[in-house]
Amino acid sequence: MTAADGRVLRGDREHFSAVVVLGGPAPRVPPAPPGHLGTPVADPYYDPASPVRLTGVFAATHDHSSGPGGTRARWLPELTGHRVFECGLLPALLLDGLARTPTLAPGPDGAQRVAVPRRIAGIDLHAEGGDARLAADHPQGILLTHDRRTGDCTAHTPSGRPIARITGLELTRLLPPPPALTRAR
Repeated sequence: MTAADGRVLRGDREHFSAVVVLGGPAPRVPPAPPGHLGTPVADPYYDPASPVRLTGVFAATHDHSSGPGGTRARWLPELTGHRVFECGLLPALLLDGLARTPTLAPGPDGAQRVAVPRRIAGIDLHAEGGDARLAADHPQGILLTHDRRTGDCTAHTPSGRPIARITGLELTRLLPPPPALTRAR
């Protein structure tokens, strides 16, 4: 891993590997769960006390909630002035929001804990285009859900059609949570 200034930070291990499979049949994905799911919560990544704070274009999720079956949010990015997303072929902001959806659930102590991905077994994309295209095609937003039973994170259109799914997501929780995040709001 190399820093922006060229310094080698970690040279003794592989930082990332991926296998990309193009084509083939699309896996069957369950439709979006109906209705509202649970209690409104804050996104811990937007809190000023968060150890991984997201702002600006990266603060693309809204209407967060958590319940017994899982969590959900609405992805509705503000891309004005961010032309770099117009040429993207993969929805990086959508996948970022989707991977963060499990962290909306408060723990047994009521605290939300910020986490970073450690492993992802698979990412299935069921729509063409990057963030700008998906945002333009779905101006009312895209539903992001985390199913507590399966562990899957799925992005759906408002009509319930799957857009993307993350499977086998393993997170590393950053402990302890900052004082501002000790209780879900």
